[in-house]
Amino acid sequence: MKRRLLVSALLIAGCHPTAADPVDDAPYPTCSAASQQCLERIAVGADRVMPIYRNVSLSVSNPAITEGVIVVHGSDRDANNFFYSVMTAASEVGLDASTAIVAPHFQCSDDSPRAGDVYWQCSGDDWSHGFGDASGAAAPIYSYAVVDTLVAALADKATFPNLRRIVVTGLSAGGQLTQRYAATNALDPTSGVSIDYVVLSPSSYVYLDAGRPASTAGCPRYDLYYYGLADRSGYVGIADAPTIRQQFVARSVAYLVGSEDTLANAAGSGLDTSCEANAQGVDRVARATSFWNIMHTTYQAAHTLTVVPGCMHSRTCLYFS
Repeated sequence: MKRRLLVSALLIAGCHPTAADPVDDAPYPTCSAASQQCLERIAVGADRVMPIYRNVSLSVSNPAITEGVIVVHGSDRDANNFFYSVMTAASEVGLDASTAIVAPHFQCSDDSPRAGDVYWQCSGDDWSHGFGDASGAAAPIYSYAVVDTLVAALADKATFPNLRRIVVTGLSAGGQLTQRYAATNALDPTSGVSIDYVVLSPSSYVYLDAGRPASTAGCPRYDLYYYGLADRSGYVGIADAPTIRQQFVARSVAYLVGSEDTLANAAGSGLDTSCEANAQGVDRVARATSFWNIMHTTYQAAHTLTVVPGCMHSRTCLYFS
């Protein structure tokens, strides 16, 4: 049961609302033999590298590690803060020494990426939906393929012989990535490990069929990807729609949303205000509840929903609750 404690720690309710997350900005050094909580770059695609924050090497044998967590930032792309939050959560439950924590940094051009770094378009959070990069790489590099690389690294028994469980999680835009990656990836199941997806407060979901809880009148594109399964391409277009439905229903997915995440389309809420998203509900709580209800009743999926009391759209409130 100990190996399940970190996931449980992310599901416990009871946090007071916060107006904004604190600015952590921990000064993580470049990785070296003397530093473990650090920033390094891993190879992705044929000719690019990807910055990640991590607490253990992904290439040095480490039998102490029994669980892995891949945590994805939101649209602010502050991967260091998400790394810090999950590291602290693991430490508080005494699992930091047995948990490999990885926070990829999905950069866009506004982040002034280094030469050779992979990056994505700044508009529309394309990285969260699995689209190709805009960095001039030799071939398209899909953000979900980057997550595949991290999952495969954690599942490698030569490096982590005792790792049995991987959690992919993210908040807001990171929650969008987590939910859509859970639906479309081809790595789950992976031999020797279980994979869980913890989806925190995304602005929208990819639906498995054309039904929606609210009106779609005047919104002809509501069922196109990334809101629905129509018109997919690249990584998310590899599997056909029936395969995506079958595999997503069977996967271990938990949805979390703060009970106070109800700002609807208010300015500054960061909520997707398109007609495609509004067809899913008026705010993040409504969208999470409606989507889970459909998965539960229409598809009989064993997915879970937790509405965390007192939380707004807050990384710290949800991860430290």
